[in-house]
Amino acid sequence: MTSSEAEDRIRSLLAKGEGATIEYKASLRWDYDESRVNKELTKVIVRTLAAFFNSQGGSVLIGVDDHGTLLDLEVDISTLGKKSLDGFELVLRNAIGNHLGAEVDPYVSVEFLTLDDKRIAVAECSSHSSPVYFADGNRRELCVRSGNHTRSLDVAAGIAYAENHWRSATSLTEAKLRAIVAEAIAGRPATSGVSPSERGAQIPAWLNLTTRRVLDLFLVNLSRAPKWQRLDIVSPWIDEIDSPLASLNFDQILRRLREDNTTVYLVTRPPQEAWHSRAVHRLADSGRANIALVPELHVKLFTAQTLQSSFAMIGSANFTTKSLINREIGVLVSGTGDGKALVRDLNYEAADIYRNPGRKLVSQAKL
Repeated sequence: MTSSEAEDRIRSLLAKGEGATIEYKASLRWDYDESRVNKELTKVIVRTLAAFFNSQGGSVLIGVDDHGTLLDLEVDISTLGKKSLDGFELVLRNAIGNHLGAEVDPYVSVEFLTLDDKRIAVAECSSHSSPVYFADGNRRELCVRSGNHTRSLDVAAGIAYAENHWRSATSLTEAKLRAIVAEAIAGRPATSGVSPSERGAQIPAWLNLTTRRVLDLFLVNLSRAPKWQRLDIVSPWIDEIDSPLASLNFDQILRRLREDNTTVYLVTRPPQEAWHSRAVHRLADSGRANIALVPELHVKLFTAQTLQSSFAMIGSANFTTKSLINREIGVLVSGTGDGKALVRDLNYEAADIYRNPGRKLVSQAKL
């Protein structure tokens, strides 16, 4: 989207006024009524984002008062330790991580625009595939939008809302998944004799499966994704991937980690081979990796959260060059449609494996 298109879109939001998917906030933390810093205002913004996640999604325009008047972010920025737009976004994202969870933060986009010589921030999110709770101390709230207001649901109302709002609509049955797997293993369509439209109805667009160059199914999607935010690599073995069959080699991966300030969570076995040890040490030296060693690890699971997409792959392939050559099997799930819930579950599974009580932490990412 060009800057003029972005400006036109935000002006349309200002013209519509506050509602179920639009909220104006005068500032991130400067209290205009009391002429002081008020960190509770940041919580109000994050709580609104939680409500958007749990409803239809929405946009929070920061630097705009209740009447739609542009106020600018200058006063807010002057109160920050890092007096810049980067500092502003850092404070907002830290609050999102603290109150909604670090796994939710990548699903919030933050954009800065200048309208009529006034800078404003726009924080946006889509409807989430599962409940997002606002946590403050020991209190956890399920917040939703009701018209142009954010409200909390009590336990009974929350259960009823969750059952209705997040009821699974997936059409992927176990029989269909078995057919897809059989197709990949046999190397021929399991749905032969049906039209392309019928085949598309049987195999969801968010699911892909392969038995050839399996690891590259993950790498090619990673190579196309802008701004990597978080990667989870759960693999008994990893090596310095260096093959013309790979859409990304190990050097390119390390460079992107540094350029994008990506956080990596690697879970692997304690290295016994020199090639395994070199790969682990190079990831640690990047300063971007949290590394846990888990003996007898068997799971192979890779997940990616990027600026514009999320996806995950699970199967038999290790994060190694041989996985580009060996006959393996891998299922790639894209975080679109009904795939959102499955990607979310795989993200949680990867995080849970990283927290394995039997792990040995050998590296932590540098902020």
